[in-house]
Formats: sequence, C-alpha cells, structure tokens
Amino acid sequence: MELIDMKKLSYLLIVAGILIASYPKLSDMYSNYWQQRLLKELEIDDQQEEIIRENYTELNRVFEEEREVLAAMTEGTSEEIEEIEEIEEDSEENQQEVKEIPKPSIQTRGRIEIPRINLRLPILQGTSNTALNRGAGHLTGTNLPGEIGNAAIAAHRGHSYGRLFNRLDELEVGDIIIIYFNNHNYQYTVYETKLVKPTEISVLNRNSRDRVLTLITCDPIFDPTHRLIVHAIME
Repeated sequence: MELIDMKKLSYLLIVAGILIASYPKLSDMYSNYWQQRLLKELEIDDQQEEIIRENYTELNRVFEEEREVLAAMTEGTSEEIEEIEEIEEDSEENQQEVKEIPKPSIQTRGRIEIPRINLRLPILQGTSNTALNRGAGHLTGTNLPGEIGNAAIAAHRGHSYGRLFNRLDELEVGDIIIIYFNNHNYQYTVYETKLVKPTEISVLNRNSRDRVLTLITCDPIFDPTHRLIVHAIME
C-alpha cells in the first residue's frame, strides 16, 4: 500500500514538474495569440471603415445628382419634395454609420512596428495588466501619436527572446519606429536611450514644438530596478 502511494506521489511530482516547466512557454503562446488576434481585429476594422466610407462617398454622389435633377425642374411637386427629404435623411444615417463603426472590445488603438528588432505589437488604451500582457499600452494623459507633444507607450519585457519590449535595449540613435494610429502612419527616429529610476517622470515632459514618442519598459528583465526609456522624434 505504501509502495502504491509512493508511486502516485512520484507521478504527481513528475506532472507538476512538467506543468511548471511548461508555464513560460504556455504563457508566451497565450500572449502571442492575443497579439495576433488584436492585430487582425485592427486590420479588419480598418477594412470595414474603408468600405463604409467608399459606400458613403458613392451614395453622396448619387444623392447630389438626384438633387440637381429635382432642382432643375421648374416646379416641384409635394412628392418630389418628400423624396428630397428622404434622400437627406438617408445621407445623415449613412454618415452616422461611419461615425459608429464598431471597435474591438479591448480598445485596440493602433500598432507599433520597429524593423530593427523585428517587433510588431498592437497598441491598446491604458496600461492595465490585461493591456500590457497582450501588447503595448498608450499612457492615458499623454499625447496621441502624431500630435505635438509627447506620446508615451509602455510594454513589459518577457523572459523569451523577442517577447514584447524584450529587445528594446538594442535600439540605437537613428533607428526607425513606425506607429499606425487613427488610419495614419507616423515615422519616428530614435534620438536618445537611457535608464532612469521608476520615480523619474521628467521623461514625459513635452513642448509646443516637437512631436515626440517615448517608449517605456522595465530594466533589467529579471528583478528590474530601473526603467529603460527610448525617445524618438517625428521630423
């Protein structure tokens, strides 16, 4: 009986060991799944918006032609007047549809690409644990990418090569960072990298002249004590 119990305990320990050893890999797979899903949602969302805008433009053209034909008539009947009103209502409804395009539930704002380190991540709103476990997060209260000021984006560093902002320390002055945000591509050039204490908030300083991008992550990867900062500017 005692021998059987020892065997069971051995099996349990083996299974537990396998699960513990597999956890980092499974965690990476889970995060990668969400990153790809959010990037795909962003692409689909952009395609839907473009289709709706194209349809709206075509409808507007048809409405304007119809309006010109009716306006050219010497005297409009009550039926024609009603038709004009219906066309205007339809135009307003279609314009409202453009404004109310559904967005991904997790508030995907865009994506960041850094060719030098082969990085491509979704940008989510805020820096909650959920957001930072699935991509990079735009710091609430900082400027939006492309705006004059300082747009700050943060992400974790993982224990696996290439995960999230893991390789951010490889960036050098002159490297390119591409931000896709609000249907625009913004290209920034790195001009400074540095390590600061977690309490150093001057990295978020801004002025009324430059369009600055600030990337933030922990350093070192294990037992971090500082923040790695990458400053880039849009010229």
